[in-house]
Amino acid sequence: MAATKANELIAVEVKSFLRQSKVYEMHNALGQFNTYAFALKSQEPSRTLYLAIPENIYLEFFQTNFIKSLVKYYAMHLVIFDPDKKVIVEWIK
Repeated sequence: MAATKANELIAVEVKSFLRQSKVYEMHNALGQFNTYAFALKSQEPSRTLYLAIPENIYLEFFQTNFIKSLVKYYAMHLVIFDPDKKVIVEWIK
């Protein structure tokens, strides 16, 4: 999804992490994120890519040292959302 956030061009990949294996879901999300980041770099270099994840996944899974390290290593920008209220809780760059 492409959008504009406060005059910043962004692209957002939304992941729900619905499967039982969160590590498997992260593996898939990371692969897609990196593929999209590569494509954006050549097609729309001014656009910033974000990975959107549910708040409960961020609080329960993305706080582990391993996942924090992955997010930092791959310089992932995150959008944390509340799927029930359908609102963005936090932007993490």
